[in-house]
Amino acid sequence: MSASDFKIGGGSHTSSTRTVLFEPGEPYIYLNAADYGQLTTTLNALYPTLYCSNSAGYCKFSKSCKEMKPELTGSNSRKWELILNDVNGNTFSADLHSESQFINGTEIGLTDKECVMSIFKST
Repeated sequence: MSASDFKIGGGSHTSSTRTVLFEPGEPYIYLNAADYGQLTTTLNALYPTLYCSNSAGYCKFSKSCKEMKPELTGSNSRKWELILNDVNGNTFSADLHSESQFINGTEIGLTDKECVMSIFKST
């Protein structure tokens, strides 16, 4: 799918050359460097304590997901609507909830005292 823009967290990220590949069996979301950079700007505005590393390609909290649970779930859960518009005028949308977008750091080789967002910069 060739996408003209995507929207997440209320921010719109436009591009004239974006290809989107959906892999239903893949547990994580991977973004190209430009989209990842735009997303981290949006996320840092939503979560001031979130640390995003461009070189490592992930964002994390320096707390366990258990400690972060009150901030990410229930009434505090943020619904991020992911909207992709293709060059032909077609739209794909999906609801991403913050409570399901964070994983324990041990899943990617970090410690259990880190809570990592499951959206990564592709290499």
